[in-house]
Amino acid sequence: MLEKGVEGNVEVLCDISAEGNTEGCIVNMIDGSRLFGDAALEFVRAAKYRPAMRDGTPVPEIAHTFTIRFDLADDLPVQRGNLLRSGWAICATLGSHPNDPVALDNCSKAIDWPDAPTAIKGAAYEVRAQAYVKQKQFEQAIHDYTNAIASGAFTPETFRQRGLSYLALKNYPKARADFDTALQGMPSSFAVLKNRSETDVGLADFVATRQDTTAAIAIVPDDPSLYIRRATAARAAGDMAPALADLNEALRINPTEVPALAERCLLLRQMGRTNEADADCTKVETLDPKHKARAAS
Repeated sequence: MLEKGVEGNVEVLCDISAEGNTEGCIVNMIDGSRLFGDAALEFVRAAKYRPAMRDGTPVPEIAHTFTIRFDLADDLPVQRGNLLRSGWAICATLGSHPNDPVALDNCSKAIDWPDAPTAIKGAAYEVRAQAYVKQKQFEQAIHDYTNAIASGAFTPETFRQRGLSYLALKNYPKARADFDTALQGMPSSFAVLKNRSETDVGLADFVATRQDTTAAIAIVPDDPSLYIRRATAARAAGDMAPALADLNEALRINPTEVPALAERCLLLRQMGRTNEADADCTKVETLDPKHKARAAS
């Protein structure tokens, strides 16, 4: 939604989202010149200009990045560098608007721009990959993450994100390899350890599952899902007592954690503690009927 305001003899046009966020501005100066991108941002900040919605409600904050679309800027007498930065900025909005075709198109243009800096190309690949992930187009996401890595503009998080896409496709060996690489750069990352532990389960590597969940629990000790995962691995190895201890801990953290109750129901039955198992099964059915079949198995 394009909103218009006037600051003295200067006209300000701002693109405002439905949520009230300022996504881009153009400033028409009194001498007929036009500011956009970084220059518009500097002007609006200096003037302390605050655009408003149609109903007069003021926008609470000016966005940190002011952008215009490539097609809007193509006919303006501007430097190519400013145009690229503007296009890259609207590309960056894909994080909050993953289905925005204009933002996606601007990412593609930033990637294809002949003299775009490597950092912008790599970042545009990553932003577009994140949009593909939100659209559940994991193969396209992997392609873009791979190009970001090939460009040299990557961080350990790039490998983690690509690993998550491989994980979504159940390509566990490649997911594991990416999480291994991510951990080399982020050795104390809770997120990577948790992600890798899920991959360990997919690979049926229950020793690694227990190691990674233990390391993750040492960082964040109040995540019930980790205790459940470690308990499942322990039960698969025939270690019933540690498995039960982990499920009890998960339920101490959250007494209504349905997956923990369902897993403990199965474990207690396996241990021959039928009455306790039945009590857990009943709780599962009460809290979430969709787990009834599993709890009754």
